[in-house]
Amino acid sequence: MVSEFVDGRVWLWPDRVRFVFEHAPSGPVGFSRRDFARCFDLRTEQGRWHAEQSCCEYAKRIPVADRDELISEVAEACGVDLPASPPARYRAMTWAQLRRLAAEGLDVGAHTRTHSILSQLHGNSLRDEIAGCKEDIEQHLGFPVRHFAYPNGQRRDYTPESVAEVARAGYRAAVTTIAGGNAAGAPIFELRRISERAEEVLHFAQSVSGVDLLKDRLRAAL
Repeated sequence: MVSEFVDGRVWLWPDRVRFVFEHAPSGPVGFSRRDFARCFDLRTEQGRWHAEQSCCEYAKRIPVADRDELISEVAEACGVDLPASPPARYRAMTWAQLRRLAAEGLDVGAHTRTHSILSQLHGNSLRDEIAGCKEDIEQHLGFPVRHFAYPNGQRRDYTPESVAEVARAGYRAAVTTIAGGNAAGAPIFELRRISERAEEVLHFAQSVSGVDLLKDRLRAAL
């Protein structure tokens, strides 16, 4: 969970980008900011999707303060007023809902306070996102938070400093979004994950057991 999202203090930045391109009028939009210059074609759903992806990928590589300015400037260029708080479609579940799910056996893990890309943070800011999220969730739910997931989760999105802060905060394990299985001795704070595309129980079992991963490797070899 992104703890400040649940608190209602933040509107997740990828959702703000999506909102802009969902609500922008149809047509081309020119945009230029520093080293990011694009002509967004907003006449089709595919064009809007590409515009959203382009902005999000660029936003992941810049400092947090620049990211928020970027989103505001893109919204202005597209003629969209961003609400101060997320509309109903984008709201997080509440702490009360999370407590009910946890009581039914769901494991609640941490995903930073604001979903910042950790490779863009250092020192106290990094510590606040990682350890602060754990503290927030534990305070509201009343049980230890043992697991952490890196925002975006590719190798460029976190650093050795991030991994060290995760360990220092008291998590037992952390997951990336790097595809693959984990053999004995895999780094416990950089676990790989299996993408889940299953639509029925049998396929799900094959996927989580690693059978689908093995099939993919065999296809690649052939």
